[in-house]
Amino acid sequence: MANLSSIPESTTPRPLVDIAKSGPGQGLIDGGGVTKGFWDTMPEQGRLGYWAVRALVELGIFTDEQIMKMEAAHTKIIVPGWISFFDIQTTNFNRIYWSPRVIDRWEAAAFMEQDWPIPADPLALLAHELQHAYDVWAEPRRIRPGEIKLWALENWAISTQNNTMQAMHDWNPDWYDYIWQGYEWKRPFYNAYP
Repeated sequence: MANLSSIPESTTPRPLVDIAKSGPGQGLIDGGGVTKGFWDTMPEQGRLGYWAVRALVELGIFTDEQIMKMEAAHTKIIVPGWISFFDIQTTNFNRIYWSPRVIDRWEAAAFMEQDWPIPADPLALLAHELQHAYDVWAEPRRIRPGEIKLWALENWAISTQNNTMQAMHDWNPDWYDYIWQGYEWKRPFYNAYP
């Protein structure tokens, strides 16, 4: 067996990109308590979480400033290998449970009696949850008189989710027209006034 401590440093695996030059978002990913060498030891799904955050910035859904505010508010994204549609959420402890591999979409659509969960892209679902984190912890929103707070917060997140789906469609319309064919992918809003 080879002595791993004798491997020259020049052959040690390194990230393909310099995270420091790629923009904020690494601080949003839950590293399971690992701080030193965080990126080098992060599981693949954590790295996918970081790149999903960067994709949302690239699409114009969030800004670097908003991502930094969420990092400062200690928002964390926990990224398991896969997640049920029903388990994607932002908790009261500013933790987002999300994965790029989402199951149970058809079951969710049947339960809600709506089509939108089937074509709902995991990136749009992450944008929805990040909007909750931003609105509640990073930059708390004021609720207008007469509005029901929970519904107002949900409508802002739905707007972000729909905007993400639209941005993805605009980026590659032929592809998304094909894969979303026959489904209503825009999520309906709630009536925030009783």
